[in-house]
Amino acid sequence: MSNIFDRIDARLATTLTPSRRLMLQRPRTLVLGFLGLHTVFLFALLPTILTGGVLGDLPLYRTWAELGLEHGVWQGIDTEWVYPIGAMLPIALAGIAGPCSTNCSGF
Repeated sequence: MSNIFDRIDARLATTLTPSRRLMLQRPRTLVLGFLGLHTVFLFALLPTILTGGVLGDLPLYRTWAELGLEHGVWQGIDTEWVYPIGAMLPIALAGIAGPCSTNCSGF
């Protein structure tokens, strides 16, 4: 495995000339690289995002709010919870608007 890294290091040493290294250290290059990488990821994930396949933590928060508002079981008070107890406030405030009616999986 070390041999592979040695080859990569040698290749980078010959490819990254001092002028190229200076170019990579500029803030503009960092910003452009950041934006480019995130654009690639956005376009790669866009089909999944648009079809509602990306849920994240939102269904979990919805369940916590419903448990507290409808059943009186509050996370962090009645059960163990790893978040700060103050984090339940925005979750409960969002739950006051009511349960999700039809399409709860996305937009």
